[in-house]
Amino acid sequence: MATGARLECRESGDKPAAVIDNIPQVFSVASALERAGFKGSFNGIHETGSGIQETGKWYTGGMLRTITRFLSLTLVSSAAFAADTPTVGQTLDGQFRNAEREIIGLVEAMPADKINFTPSGLDIKGAEFETVRTFGQQAKHLATYIYIVSSAVLEQKPSIDIGQGDGGPDSVRTKEQIVEYMRGAFAFGHKALQSITEKNEMDPVGLMPGSKMARIAAGVFMMYHNFDHYGQMVVYARMNGVVPPASRPR
Repeated sequence: MATGARLECRESGDKPAAVIDNIPQVFSVASALERAGFKGSFNGIHETGSGIQETGKWYTGGMLRTITRFLSLTLVSSAAFAADTPTVGQTLDGQFRNAEREIIGLVEAMPADKINFTPSGLDIKGAEFETVRTFGQQAKHLATYIYIVSSAVLEQKPSIDIGQGDGGPDSVRTKEQIVEYMRGAFAFGHKALQSITEKNEMDPVGLMPGSKMARIAAGVFMMYHNFDHYGQMVVYARMNGVVPPASRPR
């Protein structure tokens, strides 16, 4: 923020009783007072310096408290706004948390004995489900991709075994194991997304062998890939009488 304005406060005589240098240029005391209804020129406060257009105007000493409060409030409010502004990564992670709540909530709602459900065994005329993943396999694949992409964004390996390919480890089979595996994946995903900043968002990262994309692109891909499979999982759940938690009345 540019500075350089000078504020002189006088109670009487020609010598200033107080001088404040380097007032931010964006804060014009004269403009503030005029907006508040003070339009006269009075002995008391005098603005000078490179950043103020109203050089030479004077204001009553009684207005000093109003000016001080105005400047303090504006500076504090501006600093608070800057401190509360989320980073790119925090913004993405906020949306990712919504996905986590809906997806894990759906897996938890699916009965344990239906975790391996697939429509392939149903007699649906014209349908083709022979090679599709089961409900549980969809969940594991989704979680595994979160691990893979997060690993690329962070440029570090996951701390657990995620198996070969994108289907997840064979040891993860039950509903309880799948939910635990997914929670770990989302936790790793939060860490990855929160690491993305304005400085590193366009840095290339290796998502797949021989393939690179911007770090932020990898993060966005991870987020929308989740819903490719969440949509299929919702259909499987409804086919078993389960209404997704995100669709239930609140």
